[in-house]
Amino acid sequence: RLMAQADVVVENFSAGVADRLGIGFEAARAQRGDIVYCAISGYGQTGPMARRPAYDHVVQAASGVTMLTGTAESVPNRIGPPIFDYLAGMYGAFAVVAALRERDRTGEAQMVDVGMLDAGLVAMASTMSTIANSGIEPTAKGNTAASGAPASGIFATADGLLSMTANQEAQLLRLCQVLGLQDTLRDPRFDSAEARSANAVAFRAELTRALRTDSAQAWEERLSAAHVPATRVRTVKEAMADPHVQERAVMQTLHDPRSGRDMQVPTIGFRWNRRSLGPDAPPPRLGEHTDETLAALGLDANGIAELRDEGVI
Repeated sequence: RLMAQADVVVENFSAGVADRLGIGFEAARAQRGDIVYCAISGYGQTGPMARRPAYDHVVQAASGVTMLTGTAESVPNRIGPPIFDYLAGMYGAFAVVAALRERDRTGEAQMVDVGMLDAGLVAMASTMSTIANSGIEPTAKGNTAASGAPASGIFATADGLLSMTANQEAQLLRLCQVLGLQDTLRDPRFDSAEARSANAVAFRAELTRALRTDSAQAWEERLSAAHVPATRVRTVKEAMADPHVQERAVMQTLHDPRSGRDMQVPTIGFRWNRRSLGPDAPPPRLGEHTDETLAALGLDANGIAELRDEGVI
């Protein structure tokens, strides 16, 4: 009954489970001929790995990203948060919106198949393109920028750590001016991009020597003012408390009437018409709206009670 009235169905089972339960795409399309059906799984609905169970950190390892995270000596390393879970959800949301437009255009049902592994690999598009088209396999570079620029990475200062990147020659000149290293660029070891790359360790040592004369916060402010990308390395807690993040309203307060408590939750990560958007109520508890939903589908109290007695709900 629910599928017959739904515009979109989203499921997160391993491949084949929804069909076995009688709620797969074909079953949904039989209930509503123009339904949008989105299946999100670890490895997608087809292929040799399709029916495998998956968690984010397992799929990270399958994708190769753990071999690019950290240094050549420290790999493999999992990316901290379950980023592939989030990527799959974002791709799913984007695909559902596109599928709704296609459904409206054609009047036909749409099947969206999102695999966490696919999503993670596509998010590494530059890496995959490099391997496929040049034969060069990128390796873990620690905190150095993907460009490999010697003036990039995380550096020690007098107080804390600083992340900065000067990929462009103009950025490098401004960086050295702020650090007082103009004469360093006259050294034959550092007077060209090729020379600096060949002597990257020595060049980084010169940068660190200058950066150790002041705090990470001070360098962040000076370099940013000079249009050199730089920031003090923060913890997540410090980032959440940062005035910029506060002004952007990345977090919001929700009141939970069941517990009487307020809770802080993230917004959706972008602003709409200059406003930050997010949920307007806490997430429901498991089964909280079961009776309400079934009643809306036409079941009376006796029918709902029967389902509960049978262990269906």
